[in-house]
Amino acid sequence: MAEVAAGGWHSVCVSETGDIYIWGWNESGQLALPTRSGTEKKTVREEATELNDDGLRGEEAALADVGAPAHFIAIQPFPALLDLPLGSDAVKASCGSRHTAVVTRTGELYTWGWGKYGQLGHRDSTSSDQPCRVEYFVERQLEVRAVTCGPWNTYVYAVERERTSELYLRWIPRLLMYLGENELLLQHAVLGAWKQGHSDLPASSVLGLKVKI
Repeated sequence: MAEVAAGGWHSVCVSETGDIYIWGWNESGQLALPTRSGTEKKTVREEATELNDDGLRGEEAALADVGAPAHFIAIQPFPALLDLPLGSDAVKASCGSRHTAVVTRTGELYTWGWGKYGQLGHRDSTSSDQPCRVEYFVERQLEVRAVTCGPWNTYVYAVERERTSELYLRWIPRLLMYLGENELLLQHAVLGAWKQGHSDLPASSVLGLKVKI
């Protein structure tokens, strides 16, 4: 495992290949497993006070047969593999009191769990039992590098994403290393790359580029 984090009631670890394993208490959806919705809470509380056919109460019955289908999971007593949307790979994770945050390999942030104080960053105070991308950083072209959850808040370290033209210009010297002094071939290759989507860099800048070898 490459990363491990422990919160108030749950734990998360991230493998070297980007897989997420999570376990513990799931009261507020912090495990991203099915949880009780607001409309179901009253019914579940009533059922939990009644004995079933085996003489077990609601949550005890759920733990007695972990593999059986259930409407919700209150406690996950062993690591469960969690998939992020779009097959994203995780590189960092952090746990709050009852919420979870994960940074992906592409610099995006996903959060879920208890959201009463806005700690999930989704512009509301709603809790969620599903990993949701924090759009604030996407909209501002920010790449998330690290995240740390407090009990009821979340701290994020993010940097501006490099513009396409900046990445492009950094790539040109590498191209020169392969093409040597063949300036005509260089111009054709660079202009071809520019036409494939680097429209933010003027063609005149490409053709007029002078690099000392």
